[in-house]
Amino acid sequence: MITFFLPGLFAGGAEAILLRLAAEFSRRGIPCQFVVASSGGVWENRVPTDVQLIHLGSSKPIRAIPALVRHLRSHRPHAVISTVFAANLAAIAACRIARVRCVIREAYWTGEELSGRTRLSTLANRLAVKQLYPRADAIISLSRGLASHVRTLAHI
Repeated sequence: MITFFLPGLFAGGAEAILLRLAAEFSRRGIPCQFVVASSGGVWENRVPTDVQLIHLGSSKPIRAIPALVRHLRSHRPHAVISTVFAANLAAIAACRIARVRCVIREAYWTGEELSGRTRLSTLANRLAVKQLYPRADAIISLSRGLASHVRTLAHI
């Protein structure tokens, strides 16, 4: 089974890509599930009927880590695939704790992604990237330039 993790199923390119991947994996006989931190996304009705949708009831991916760890320990997926910066950080942390493979996807990343509301939150984001991104089992990047940028920021 493959678990896809997102903040929610809000209308966006990242969500669309993972929905297409889940549909194709499922079509090929690979069981899939979507786990989202929060419910209510406008694309929830686009989850394929044979793909389970699980809401963790959290407002943010980082707050969903304990529930995600419990879910991963009980369902034991082959791997977790996540996208979107906050979901990637949460997925890596939860997967390390639950001992599940973690694949993160980066499609767009600039220094803005790491910028928080305060200097402290920006510092925390930079530290989290340096500590967590190297612990992902794989990082998918949409270009070589982006891959180089991620390697530099994450010290990989």
